[in-house]
Amino acid sequence: MWIVYSDIDGMSLMTDDKEKALKEYEELKRHYKDSFDGEFSTDEQVVLAKVERNFYSADTGERVVEEDENGEEYLTKDTYWDWKEDIY
Repeated sequence: MWIVYSDIDGMSLMTDDKEKALKEYEELKRHYKDSFDGEFSTDEQVVLAKVERNFYSADTGERVVEEDENGEEYLTKDTYWDWKEDIY
């Protein structure tokens, strides 16, 4: 898993494709260089990073159960979420 991050865009890409990540990284570098002509006085950064672990929330697909005013349970349109972690 690879991510490309920039100060302006935050995380701009997350992918398993290293070449795609490298292409995005190079495009952002070029964009930053073209955006600032000569000297500049801001702190800018573009990062290409290999991800070793990814902890995130994921939809379980299980529908949320609620009770109406009579105590009867019913399924809502919402779904429960849970935590997942990928280790690469």
